[in-house]
Amino acid sequence: MPRRILNAPLWPTDDPETGSILERLLLLLEAGGPWRASFSDLAGLGLEMPDLEAPSRLHLHSCPFCTAVKTAAAAGLRACAANKAAVNWLVLRRQRPLAGLCGAGLTELLEPVRCEGRIVGILYYGGVVGRETEAAARRRLEQLCHRHGLPLEPLRQQFHAVPRVSAAEIEAARRRLRLAAELLAGVLRLGAATPPERLRAELTEQQAYHRRQASPLVRQAAAWLQRHFREPLEPPRLARELGCNPDYLRKLFKAQTGQGLAEFLARCRVRRACRLLASGRVTSGEAGFRVGFTSQSHFTRVFKAQTGLTPGQYRLARHAAARP
Repeated sequence: MPRRILNAPLWPTDDPETGSILERLLLLLEAGGPWRASFSDLAGLGLEMPDLEAPSRLHLHSCPFCTAVKTAAAAGLRACAANKAAVNWLVLRRQRPLAGLCGAGLTELLEPVRCEGRIVGILYYGGVVGRETEAAARRRLEQLCHRHGLPLEPLRQQFHAVPRVSAAEIEAARRRLRLAAELLAGVLRLGAATPPERLRAELTEQQAYHRRQASPLVRQAAAWLQRHFREPLEPPRLARELGCNPDYLRKLFKAQTGQGLAEFLARCRVRRACRLLASGRVTSGEAGFRVGFTSQSHFTRVFKAQTGLTPGQYRLARHAAARP
């Protein structure tokens, strides 16, 4: 296995020289040009593989115009999140890359990342306006503002500052994004510590949020919990982030996923702890605190309930299995 994969740091750092492979790849895609890159993790890969973990800011576009839309009103953030959930579902349904205009009119390219024949994530490349589609982009922005009550004039001013790109530049960006997806697929093949049959089961479970009746709100909540799994569970805060009532969110999440918010978060943490313990870079006593548990006894109890082993037993078993 390549040395850089083994020695990648456990935590994202925003440093292009020391961050995870995914983080460095996204920053490389953005380097020296107007395009902004992000990654939508559909299968909780960052929980299993530190090399595929990235800061929250790289899960959504953060160009000035996107930020202005999301912060213009609560409806702006909800509209962007709903649009992303919808296009993720479309990529899963069509099983191929997509290109077009986002809800605010920016040009976006979407490239699926595959493992074991399944789409496990989607690379996004955007933050620009195509010269050939600028008129349609302006109409899209006007429709968004009218539909959600967003202030049109301030957003128009931000829109004027968005970089313009030609059709040739879009095609070159598409090739870069396709290569990035192939590289990530290679990292999955080389670096996955999770047995293929278990990874397939995890993909089936995670992608169910996108393929069955789960609403966009539930999918957004699941994605938020996966990104913030180290933080204490605060349903009121999560509800504010998603613009809904906490009690309504709890009931809807339980009804559509079969598990409560706390149970889902605990499973995210245990999966991440399994990856840390298998890596050999942390002790069983340290793993629980790194993934968000504040009590060692609680971590051990939850871990054993989900895996059938204590953290120490799991660590020893994985190391024994790794010996030649």
